[in-house]
Amino acid sequence: MPEENLEKPKGINIAELLRHRSPHFISAYTNHTEGSPGFYELGLTFCQIAPDLERKPVVEQHAALTMTWEHALRVRDLLDRLIKGYEKEHGAIRLTDDQPAPPESTPPSQS
Repeated sequence: MPEENLEKPKGINIAELLRHRSPHFISAYTNHTEGSPGFYELGLTFCQIAPDLERKPVVEQHAALTMTWEHALRVRDLLDRLIKGYEKEHGAIRLTDDQPAPPESTPPSQS
């Protein structure tokens, strides 16, 4: 059968798919993100820098997500569009100098 006679599969419009919230869904605040790059995947750990009981700053880890590098590019593009839209409406977002860039690898957690 010639290849031109084969019907191409139809694409899925993700925007039209129903949303279902998993029982494992979490919502967490983050003001610090750490990354763990791997050969096939990228791991991101979402954290909050906040004072502990002794009022010393600690990095409290809230959630970790692992994704393919292809999906990481899609997340980058989504963030780029969202940030540009926000800045168009509200002005440029300024980075503070008191918080260094996140490390490339997530340090081990201490429970």
